Amino acid sequence: MPNVFNFVLFSVPVFLAIYLGAGPVQAIINAIPKVIIDGLAVGGGMIGAVGLALLLKCINVKHIWYYFLIGFFFSSFLNINPIGITLIAVVCVAMAYYREMDREVA
Repeated sequence: MPNVFNFVLFSVPVFLAIYLGAGPVQAIINAIPKVIIDGLAVGGGMIGAVGLALLLKCINVKHIWYYFLIGFFFSSFLNINPIGITLIAVVCVAMAYYREMDREVA
């Protein structure tokens, strides 16, 4: 039964959108009230923060949460691409590793 439900919800609308073309699909989108479109835009803007919160909840490591916060800040506000954030993360991990090694030696 769930497969039939998924078929009706996803496959049929996509098939109709492709079959009918851009004109009717644009007419349907234009018929949606502006309040709903604005709400969807706000919800879409929150996806990154929600994803970060879910990641932090799943990882459940309290002493490294600030690394994720720094990465989110770099991505969202400084518009650094994922490769740049990865390089920054590698440097942070190396610094934390060597700092921990120095504590063990001393």
